[in-house]
Amino acid sequence: LRYVYDRQLPEKIKPPPGFCYIHFEQDQIQDLYRYPGYNMALNYKQDVLAISAWKDDKLAALAGADDYWLDCWQIGVDTLAEYRNRGLASYLVQEIAAVIEKRGYVPFYTTWAANLASTRIALRCGFIPFMVEYFAEEC
Repeated sequence: LRYVYDRQLPEKIKPPPGFCYIHFEQDQIQDLYRYPGYNMALNYKQDVLAISAWKDDKLAALAGADDYWLDCWQIGVDTLAEYRNRGLASYLVQEIAAVIEKRGYVPFYTTWAANLASTRIALRCGFIPFMVEYFAEEC
């Protein structure tokens, strides 16, 4: 499922307390590649923006955007298991979508239909479904 941002839909999500939030620009993102477990937030090739949440010098959650679709920047997010269910992913996704939009690009979010947690994040952050695609292999 792919979702497009509808900025007028949601209320602004507040940053969960107790975390430090840092923005990374394109020329700084490679510094994040050394942290394992963030392969949904980073594509390791065309990353252009990331927003991170840190707890005691530990990368707890990360939202990243790539420009694979040129003017449409795809958002991904990962949260370490011990920091889930605190609102980090929703805050980071909504925050990065707002930054993307301010820069004149279209934020979109992609997840698998079966990933209900990710689908809830998209809807909570103000994304609406705009495309469904499935892949099949011949047996």
